[in-house]
Amino acid sequence: MSRYASLSEEQKEKNRKRCSLYSKKHRKRLNELARKYRADHPEVERDAKKRARKKLKEKSPEKLILFEVRKRARARGIRFNLEESDIRVPKLCPILGIELSFGVGRVHDASPSLDRVIPSLGYVKGNCFIISAKANRMKQENTLEDFLKIIQYIQERLAQ
Repeated sequence: MSRYASLSEEQKEKNRKRCSLYSKKHRKRLNELARKYRADHPEVERDAKKRARKKLKEKSPEKLILFEVRKRARARGIRFNLEESDIRVPKLCPILGIELSFGVGRVHDASPSLDRVIPSLGYVKGNCFIISAKANRMKQENTLEDFLKIIQYIQERLAQ
């Protein structure tokens, strides 16, 4: 049994208060030490970020999507005003009807993806919806004219 586990509840509470006071008093120094440790041990930082991301994906996929999109918007200078309540992951992709699911470690066709209906507006309320990664890639790579040509081609071949 550890030394801490053998303490009474009163002693544990006293210890927690003492540690809390110490942390508050030395916050700046502790933050500097933590920053230096993370800089000297990037693998620890990477692993911690990976664990936190996995936990967030399991607990609240909407929050993870919001976090990732906000980060991407900042990096690219894209307008952003979404909140967690604006993001809802449906069971099925509204375009292709495939069941949405998170992959392990990488994006796959059925991964949920935030779509900007009108990309120039940015990540703003009313312009973003969750669709499958496959549908989002198809939308990104093709114009409306391309889709109409594909439809026309298929209709002509079916009519023969």
